[in-house]
Amino acid sequence: MEKTKNFLDENHDVEPDAGQVALFPEISHTLAQIDELVAARFALDSAGGLTVGIVAKQGLLWAKSYGYANQEQSRQASSQTVYRIGSITKMFTALFLTQLVEKGVVRLSDPVEMYLPEMKEIQGAKDNRFSPVTFGQLATHTAGLDREPALLPQFFTGAVAEWEQTLLMALPHTKFVYEPGTCCFYSNIGYAILGVALSRACKQPYVEYVQHHILSPLGMRHTAFHLTSEIMPYLAKGYFLKQGTIDTETAEKEHQGRGYKVPNGALYTSMNDLSRFAQFLLGGQPGLLLSPHTIQEHFEHPAIQMNSALSEGYGRGFQVFRRGDMVAVGHGGAVLGYEASLFANRRSEVAVMILSNVFGRTWSMKDLCLHILSRMSDFPPHKEEVLPM
Repeated sequence: MEKTKNFLDENHDVEPDAGQVALFPEISHTLAQIDELVAARFALDSAGGLTVGIVAKQGLLWAKSYGYANQEQSRQASSQTVYRIGSITKMFTALFLTQLVEKGVVRLSDPVEMYLPEMKEIQGAKDNRFSPVTFGQLATHTAGLDREPALLPQFFTGAVAEWEQTLLMALPHTKFVYEPGTCCFYSNIGYAILGVALSRACKQPYVEYVQHHILSPLGMRHTAFHLTSEIMPYLAKGYFLKQGTIDTETAEKEHQGRGYKVPNGALYTSMNDLSRFAQFLLGGQPGLLLSPHTIQEHFEHPAIQMNSALSEGYGRGFQVFRRGDMVAVGHGGAVLGYEASLFANRRSEVAVMILSNVFGRTWSMKDLCLHILSRMSDFPPHKEEVLPM
């Protein structure tokens, strides 16, 4: 299957500001307004830096960075800068699941304990009134699991290489808060359980699978679950704003490992790299990771858990927000020292991403990301045959 050309295919380490924009001169005024808006928002607490990117099916359309990747060294942020993206990692874990479903390795309705009998060690798992937790329930946060295990330090520290053992140790300290399948309750440990169950199902370690079957095919060379020699020179220093002070030590410690939090929040990436994933989400690389039919089913016909106002919800590894006529799918993420947002409007075939090396800003990154996405809702070309969510 022929891959849609990305401006970065031959220019992986360049700033794309003038790249694809030349193809759509009619949006230059909108981009200038977005630039002005982001600059004003950044000025409210201009610590650290951030990078904003807009992606179309053709690739990274526009990117602009503000502030510093490292304030002390006066190193400017850029689209090459590597940030942590926290829970956006869940989108990659959900893609892992969807790939295995497409290949017939697992089904969404399969009980997870088929591959992870240790599930029975979770508090409440032996209640005969409960149905077994399924892959689909873990992916949609409807498994009934608590958000985290008991707050014991050993579960939240430790190298990526040891994450699976840490997770298994945490299971007896994890509990059900709802009966499986009856409520949507966001669970970080649920996504870690999903990651290890998938790795057992396909007989390949989680990190290795994602690297070989998702990151490498997309050309995401500066994306990893731990710091590598390739991405270290581009790493942004993390800043944690709290009560008028700037903490850098906490973010530095987090680089040593987050314990079990790998399939649910360990990825590092750059704007250039993440744009490739966003391009895939928009259907810009048909057949590369999933068939076009499976991509459409994944985003347009999933079981989405919505709130009573039908303004936000959760699908299979992605958040859903409705703002007027716009429906955005994607995810936010945060690690102490970093924050990120990625949301796409599949109807308009455009996505917006914001990556920051500051946690604790006085304004909402998610709201800014969704606002920019709404400003791009009339992005050309608007194809009538693209189905709404």
